[in-house]
Amino acid sequence: MAASYPSAVYGGFSGSENLVSDRAKGANPWEYSNETILNGASSTNGIFGAGGDRNMTIDGLTLTSCIATAGQAIYQRPNMTVQNCKFTSNACVALRYYISAASKSANTLNCYFYNNINTVSGGAEGGCIMANNASAGGTYSVTGCEFDSNSATAAGSGASAGIKAQGVGNVDVSRCIFKNNNATAGNSSAVSLTSATCSLKNSLIYGTSVATNKTALYVTAGSVVNCTVVNNLGGAIYLNNTTSTAAINIINSVFWGTDIKSGQVAAAAGCLGTLSNCAYTSLSTNYTGSIINTVDVTSTTTGLFTDPTNNLWTLAQGSVLIDMGTSTGAPIIDLIGTSRPQQSGIDIGAYEYLVTAVYNPHVEKLVFKRSGDKLVAEVAGIASVYDVSGRLLLKNKVNVGDRISLPAGVFMVQLSTSAFSIIQKVIL
Repeated sequence: MAASYPSAVYGGFSGSENLVSDRAKGANPWEYSNETILNGASSTNGIFGAGGDRNMTIDGLTLTSCIATAGQAIYQRPNMTVQNCKFTSNACVALRYYISAASKSANTLNCYFYNNINTVSGGAEGGCIMANNASAGGTYSVTGCEFDSNSATAAGSGASAGIKAQGVGNVDVSRCIFKNNNATAGNSSAVSLTSATCSLKNSLIYGTSVATNKTALYVTAGSVVNCTVVNNLGGAIYLNNTTSTAAINIINSVFWGTDIKSGQVAAAAGCLGTLSNCAYTSLSTNYTGSIINTVDVTSTTTGLFTDPTNNLWTLAQGSVLIDMGTSTGAPIIDLIGTSRPQQSGIDIGAYEYLVTAVYNPHVEKLVFKRSGDKLVAEVAGIASVYDVSGRLLLKNKVNVGDRISLPAGVFMVQLSTSAFSIIQKVIL
């Protein structure tokens, strides 16, 4: 009998590689020095479509310019993995997942969604990902993805510029970043959860525009756990379930902004649910569900986060969010992989405060010296570089004199030795 092998489609090659792992990459998982671009502008069916289960991987491609009537750039089905891909400037759903058979799973990992503009008239969809796990059992996971400057005009129930998750099966969204996404219709600018088996964990959401007047999150059922939802001028989250206290669970999450609305937990009249160990700038009087161990940040404008001006949403030293969460349901690591807890308790939000780290706001100090577009190590240790969203860009062991090259921008660089750990802000 002939052997059966899983299929795969890989991009990012120059043509001289011997192995898939030889592909030259940038700082992010989806950045390839030799970009493979698939343009769907002339296709009415998108770029990839699976009619049923597919034991395959799609890796390292840029999928762009699909038209509104295409439906989606990729139609993902059970057993498929989509990873390290970019979805840009698509006018339809970028990635659609659907399952009708029980106990099957699929994954979307480390993908980047930028400037997708879902213009499907009246559609009840997610602009970047439409996840419909329509049968009990099995899990569709979205992990380590970034959603940047996407928009949607779809007006249907639960429609979102980012992700819409629904179905009786599990849809788990974790360790993702949503920034500057906006919807002019529908219900949310970042994520809509419409089933009790859907969850959003360890994720950061910021930067929705007041012009859209759509909240960052819309939840009719499901869980939001250890999320940081900040500076969304259209509103932080809208809760809408009047039938079951157990349907909505918001745990260890912070909703904050420079004004009341951008950190508001809004709700439909008579809304039920459970808010446990959360912080917010205001809570709608329409919410009549359970409230457990809430941290009041109604009048807090400073001291919560490291550098809100530059969208650095890690916790500041002494933040009232430190140790105020519950271990019940909390993920064992945070958005950037730090283990929980670091101190006596779980922290509120997507980031666990590094108790051993000392934040140094100066550009040049002790552990690194700046030289043009490079950092020169003054001390040997483990160097970790983060962008202003808190995403880990690289982690290397460095010796005295080693150089780290970075593009222009603002970065947080942590260096850890056996004696200390220090974080410094670097502007290049």
